[in-house]
Amino acid sequence: MPAAAWADSRRVGVWLTNSPSPLYYEPTRIDRAVAELAAAGFNTLYPNVWSRGATFHRSRWAPMEPALAKANPGFDPICRMTQAAHRRGLKVIPWFESGLMEPAEAVLANSSRMTGASSALASRPSRRRMMNWFMDKLAWCSQK
Repeated sequence: MPAAAWADSRRVGVWLTNSPSPLYYEPTRIDRAVAELAAAGFNTLYPNVWSRGATFHRSRWAPMEPALAKANPGFDPICRMTQAAHRRGLKVIPWFESGLMEPAEAVLANSSRMTGASSALASRPSRRRMMNWFMDKLAWCSQK
């Protein structure tokens, strides 16, 4: 059975991460990766949206991953990946690892460093609230 026909009949997904890959740091890498994955028969992407207390997208709840913010401050790789995937008919399901390697100095782990709305999140952590925000973000990216 050809890869495309097989992919149409079931979920064929791949987890995408920043470590040790430079994928998230350049728009052209994301576009090329999504095109190659679609051509290979994948129909679902699971991008990592959280690592070591930072996000890979713009967030009012947590800081963006420092190397990404430094390399390309206006770039939102999760939004770019979502748009590229949806143009090719791929689903995007965010991969949120809820703090299994959360460093003590991470903003979300240290409520004394948070201000405003973010401090409310630290004092009452809500993974469901974060996941709802990610899903809203993906819907917003899809509409752009």
